Amino acid sequence: MQSNDRIRIITEVGKTLLLFETPSKSDSGVYECESTFQNSEEYKAKKEINFFQNIEWENCPVVQSLIKGNVDESINCKVAATPSAQLTWTKGNKIIDQQRYVTENDKLKLRHPVSEEDGGEYQVSAFVQDTGKFEFRTITVNVLIPPKINDFKDQIEGTEGEKLEANCEASGNPHPTITWYDPKRRDLSNVGGYIVDRNTGQLTIIKANKEVDNGYFQCVAENPAGRDEKSLKVEIKEKPRIEAFTNITADEGKEAVFECQATGAPLPKLYIRKESMAPNDYLIEDGKHQFENSTDNSKTTLKMIINNIRRSDGGLYFCAAENSAGKAEQVGHLLVQFAPDLNKTIKEVKTWETRPVNLTCVVEAVPNASVSWYFGDRDLTEGNFNQYRVYNDPLGHNRLLVQPDNTVYGKYWCKAENSLGTKSIDIKLTQAFIPDPPDQIEFKNSTPTSIRFVIREVVDGGMPILGFYVTYQKKNDPLPSEPVYFDTPYTGENTLSGLQPDSEYDLKFALKNAVGNGDYSRIFSQRTAVESPPTIPKFVYDQDLNRPGVDVVTSSYSTRYDVRFNPSEGNGREVEGYVLKYYEVVRANDNGNQSPKSHWKKAEHVDPKEAFIGAKDSTSYSLTDLKPGTYYRVELSARNAIGDSNPSYLVLQTKNSNGEENVKQDGAVTRSSSKLGLILLIVLFIVIISLIIMDVIFYIRCRVGLLYLFRTRLCIRESSSSDSKEKGDETIPSGKREDVDKKPEVVIGKDNAVG
Repeated sequence: MQSNDRIRIITEVGKTLLLFETPSKSDSGVYECESTFQNSEEYKAKKEINFFQNIEWENCPVVQSLIKGNVDESINCKVAATPSAQLTWTKGNKIIDQQRYVTENDKLKLRHPVSEEDGGEYQVSAFVQDTGKFEFRTITVNVLIPPKINDFKDQIEGTEGEKLEANCEASGNPHPTITWYDPKRRDLSNVGGYIVDRNTGQLTIIKANKEVDNGYFQCVAENPAGRDEKSLKVEIKEKPRIEAFTNITADEGKEAVFECQATGAPLPKLYIRKESMAPNDYLIEDGKHQFENSTDNSKTTLKMIINNIRRSDGGLYFCAAENSAGKAEQVGHLLVQFAPDLNKTIKEVKTWETRPVNLTCVVEAVPNASVSWYFGDRDLTEGNFNQYRVYNDPLGHNRLLVQPDNTVYGKYWCKAENSLGTKSIDIKLTQAFIPDPPDQIEFKNSTPTSIRFVIREVVDGGMPILGFYVTYQKKNDPLPSEPVYFDTPYTGENTLSGLQPDSEYDLKFALKNAVGNGDYSRIFSQRTAVESPPTIPKFVYDQDLNRPGVDVVTSSYSTRYDVRFNPSEGNGREVEGYVLKYYEVVRANDNGNQSPKSHWKKAEHVDPKEAFIGAKDSTSYSLTDLKPGTYYRVELSARNAIGDSNPSYLVLQTKNSNGEENVKQDGAVTRSSSKLGLILLIVLFIVIISLIIMDVIFYIRCRVGLLYLFRTRLCIRESSSSDSKEKGDETIPSGKREDVDKKPEVVIGKDNAVG
């Protein structure tokens, strides 16, 4: 044999060496050595050589996988060695359970379907007894779980043009990768318009398209252990779209037909409503409205027939189309054509003297009507007359401007005509005059300084009364007063003021209308009353009493009541002021007497209190120092130079001081708890408890607060007392007496000590 890279033959003097550089098992065998002595004699020798193979891990991956649920699975580990090696399997430092596993030459075979318990670290040992060689290897076994799609909806719906999302959640080990396929079997992970989250399994269709996305989508979950797939039916709906709903025109009394056409998927339902109806209300079949509905594969149609239409049927109508994808609405208009209507025309117009006047013909007509004016047998529209002019105002009304003289008064007529008919109306132009002097004046009770009156039955001259004038003259006075103008209704009671007491006056009245001021009436004589005390002042109440001045009013306070009143008239003399009296009262028995005053009597052992309120002072007065839960009678009279008026009076009741309702003095008792007092007590209690809790927290955490201050002072006093007992009469060094007599200084702050 010849030398090569693995085996070399080395010849030396007297010997030949056979050198194995990298021996292997295949090099084992019988080798023969030949030698020739002095070129004549041959010598041969044989030598058997055996090579042992070291332990080699030929098919023994350190990481292996098993699939959960599979049978006949194995953990592989093939070992090459010469002599053969013995293999030993352990898991978790324990010998393999032979009931669970079968040990074969090059693998560890499972006797049962793979479960998650079979995962973990296995140790395999290889031992060659002849050579004493020993090696071991740790094999990590992962149990793979095939994908399983969970909670999968097999059908969803979307809307055309809107975003649509679908979910495909899958479990497994390792976590599966999700792939979505559309009805065309395209992998949507790389298709525009779609977003696929391959980890969570969410599919997002950015804008659903009925043509492309209707159909079955497929979700596929994959990992090294296998795959799972589910089919999803996607139905894309189309929002309703109204294709036709047009404006229509119809003649009054005929029928009108609206037709509404709409598309959508699914085909929508159609409704029609009038503009005056609420958005969710729709017209229904009745004697006036009839409906016809029809559908085909692509659209639905609703026809509405309006019978015997009237002008009130005109206006806007709305057609609504609705399906599960949404709602659409479109407006249409019904124009009702009708013959001229002149009912809004004013049939009587007045003017006077040379004041120009407009006669207006208010025409309502569709289509527009032509208008003609006539006076007698003259056509004012066609002729050229100086006294008349026909024109249209900004509102579209046709007007006849008349320049009046004595020849223009009488009956005019306006004629309007369009394609549906003709209508005319008479308009009467009459002359207006100033009012006649009033002849019936009704006088009311007079006061020392005023006369009250009502004007009855007037002749207004054809125009409304705008106001009236009154002149008055005191008997024996040389001149009458300046006219006094009243713009108040003459039919109501009016008052002429500023007169003198106990005096007779001559009065004359003149009415006013748009034409002008009428002539003055004949003289009416009237005498004012003599001077007298003022009129009775009237209280102003907070409550709405059925019988003012008699019923009890309730004060809002327990010790006070604010009296308010309206000023009195002086009756010829200036009011100097008001006398107010008040005193306690109790209920009195009526004894059948229904007089209001008999209900109350002055309480015993009380004196009335009195106050004077100047006329220029406020018309209110506060009664103070009243008793809680007590009835008081208040009397108020006005005073002038003549004397005091009759009193006006009221009975008031103060509240109890404890917040309960007043105890009635006739024995009836009504009680109610004071909510305000109870609320205040609760709030006060909560505040005190909160302060105590805060002080305890500050004492524990920050060593501050009232509790800490009290504790510090108490401890210092006890310490001082103990020191004095121990020292007895020990002399205090000079200069220290001041320090001992000082009270301890307390410094409050976070983490500060007390010095």
